[in-house]
Amino acid sequence: RRELPPLTNLGYADSHLGFVSENFEDFVDSYIAKYKDLPSSPSLLRGGGDAAFKQLAYFKYAKAMAQPGEPVGATAAQSVGEPSTQMTLNTFHSAGQGNATAGIPRLRELIMTASKKPANPQMTLSLDRSKIDSVAKSKELAENIAQQLSRVCVSEFVNSVEVADTIVAVSSDVGYMREYRLKVFTEPETMLTVKLRKCTAALAALPSILESTFTLQILGNMEKELSKDGKGKGLDIIAGAAERGGKGEEEEEEEEGKGKSKKGAESSGESSDEEDDESEDDGDAKRGHKKSTKGFSEADKADKKAVKKGSKAAAAAKGALKDVDDAMEEEDEIEGAGSITLVKMTARESDKLNGAKDRYHVKTSFKAEGKGGKGVFEMTVRVSATRKRIMMVALIESVAEKCVVQELPGILHTHVIDPPKKEGSDKNYSIMTEGANLDLFTLWQVNRQKNVNGALDLTRVSCNDISQIRRVLGVEAARKTLFDEIAGIFSAYGIGVDARHISLISDSMMYSGEHRPMNRIGMKHSASPLLKMSFETTCTFLVDATAVGDSDNLDSPSARLILGRPVKTGTGFFDLRLQLAAAKCS
Repeated sequence: RRELPPLTNLGYADSHLGFVSENFEDFVDSYIAKYKDLPSSPSLLRGGGDAAFKQLAYFKYAKAMAQPGEPVGATAAQSVGEPSTQMTLNTFHSAGQGNATAGIPRLRELIMTASKKPANPQMTLSLDRSKIDSVAKSKELAENIAQQLSRVCVSEFVNSVEVADTIVAVSSDVGYMREYRLKVFTEPETMLTVKLRKCTAALAALPSILESTFTLQILGNMEKELSKDGKGKGLDIIAGAAERGGKGEEEEEEEEGKGKSKKGAESSGESSDEEDDESEDDGDAKRGHKKSTKGFSEADKADKKAVKKGSKAAAAAKGALKDVDDAMEEEDEIEGAGSITLVKMTARESDKLNGAKDRYHVKTSFKAEGKGGKGVFEMTVRVSATRKRIMMVALIESVAEKCVVQELPGILHTHVIDPPKKEGSDKNYSIMTEGANLDLFTLWQVNRQKNVNGALDLTRVSCNDISQIRRVLGVEAARKTLFDEIAGIFSAYGIGVDARHISLISDSMMYSGEHRPMNRIGMKHSASPLLKMSFETTCTFLVDATAVGDSDNLDSPSARLILGRPVKTGTGFFDLRLQLAAAKCS
């Protein structure tokens, strides 16, 4: 076999029976050797022998091959489009069941819009088989990894909140100030959920989080409430405004002027964006008559909006990951942090916190009560007595829900999945996440934690976010994931679609190196202007083609149908030529 060329190089299976690929030949031989002597084997194999069974297999192989000129693209589109109608009916008639992004909505994300930010991203993490010797250990490791990746907020540890405010006399120069005394009582460890009790790193870092990030966010929200007061504006912690006390009037006016100019610049930037949007809306209104002839539908607008939103979301996610990397590079870590997923304050945030504490005369402390893990966080804040009173209980509850103790960016919740019951499948537990983050360096760092000990198999990480997979693992991995996602949608509804049709759709969407949608936005790269005009927005494509002097070779079926020519598929794929000399002699 190594010395001779494959039979498929010498002829085609439709004209030469038995000219099949080597993989198919090996598969048939292995099937015959495995099932020939079994009682459940096909009757042809038991009665007719190997030769008759091979002849039937070769005939099936030749029949399954696409003939030259066969419209495989239209067949694949019909194969996927026709059962999707039944899927729509099933989805509408099963209210309250299944996933909200399954069925047609998920197909729309994958094929129509090629969304870069799916509505329900998920990631599945598998365990390394070599690190596990029992099912119980597999479950324990899966739970440890799940708690390392789960998102934990301060509100999950809070039991109750007490607030007391009084008017105190400070000095003859300053006068009276309003003093807020806050007490945040944390839950005892016995009252926490099992999942939270296993978050040992988050429990250890909770006092530091309360005295750092939590305090900074409370002061920031206080500033927002004070800025709503009509009597004056408070100190802008986030912008780093100057301290009011200890400066001359000229310096205070200068700082206030800078703050106003900065806020004015921000408001002017926002207004300019709004003016741009308004100008675009005005331009659209002026072109209202033209738009009425273009035939925009609500679905098309949704496609365009989804693509635009997805690109913005991808850019934002990229920037967020860069910020996380920059923060990780800083050595200003929280004391006692034992996990890579713990939230850490940057040096800039520490400076803001220290400045805010001085300006608002903030005092914080955390006292543990007993050995059960219960504690109380106390905080004292002073503001001018002339400022309005702040509803601190509601403010603390809002901050506690948003203040994150531990998280992996992009992942909201984690779930431990039981091993499948199929024979021959992996008997280990796995972890499914709500949200996706394919930052392999971060996952590698999580894999090095003490409670994980390298049990995470980074070579078997699966994700349904095609955009992240293409960016991290490459276009081939993205094409395979797209194939599996489309096939999984149909299999969930019990619909059988030929794998070759799904493979053709996946290849056509990913061959350019990016996830290109199958709508008018993805058609912009087509070389046939008549094809684009026959689909949607005829006037837009016509104007664009005329402006650049584009031409059409009339290769696409749509272009040929517009001009009344036969389509180059089927019998129209080839031409018949007559030998004139032979015709004259006859």
